[in-house]
Amino acid sequence: MTEHLFNVKRVARIICRIDDDKALEQTVRKIRHWTNSDILSTVGEKNTGTGVSRMYDENAVYIAALMLEITRYGITVDMLETFEEWISECWEETDDWEEAKSGQREVIFQLGWQDNGSGFFCPVRDDKELFWKPNGGAEREAYTSSIVVNVTNVFKRLNW
Repeated sequence: MTEHLFNVKRVARIICRIDDDKALEQTVRKIRHWTNSDILSTVGEKNTGTGVSRMYDENAVYIAALMLEITRYGITVDMLETFEEWISECWEETDDWEEAKSGQREVIFQLGWQDNGSGFFCPVRDDKELFWKPNGGAEREAYTSSIVVNVTNVFKRLNW
């Protein structure tokens, strides 16, 4: 099976929900920034030189779509540093990632950060309560806020 690779502009077209040149260019800049900050991985070298495109695999497109979604809520690059790693750890041994991509079921995750920059990322399951405690709770649980994202819906909006 041949692996599909995408350049930065193609990734932006796939994940950008707004059909507007300005929005597309902003998305391209974000993807480049995430790549330069080692938040989004390329296939091969990220600094390829003039005239040679950075290439991304399909998995990177899905991760970029999630990052674009959560940055709509003010998530900064510093907060995103561990995002790709969180996704890999969280879904490495489950079917969640593939089920979200295929649309088989709704896959939802929750993420949040404390003021000191530490954070969490976890899937939301029907049989578990949300991790964030509205009134703080123990020091390790005292997150200012949390974001809950329907991963399946984000993936359904991709424009392949």
